[in-house]
Amino acid sequence: MGRDLELERAWRDRMGRHESSGLTIERFCKQEGLAAHQLSWWRRELKRRDAEAGRANGKRKTKRSPSSKQSKQRDAACGKAFVPVQITASQLSLILEGIELESVRRRKRYRLRSAG
Repeated sequence: MGRDLELERAWRDRMGRHESSGLTIERFCKQEGLAAHQLSWWRRELKRRDAEAGRANGKRKTKRSPSSKQSKQRDAACGKAFVPVQITASQLSLILEGIELESVRRRKRYRLRSAG
């Protein structure tokens, strides 16, 4: 039996929507009413099919490091994300003051333990 090109096209569309959504696989799948394992399976399957088509066209398979977009997606899926923050000078002063106070507290606790 041949490939179902409509099904493949539908999953490629889903993959594109997932990539542009910025959502984790779990959140995207919940929103779409899919099981996360389906998306993962189709991602691998489409990658395999693309590689197979590339070899059929005389292209060599090369191993590349992940693009920054892929790295960001992986980090987002693992709960890692960079969120830009702007801090005013007065806020920075308070933050540094808090760090210094915590450092002093730790030194005092250490001295009390060492002396006891």
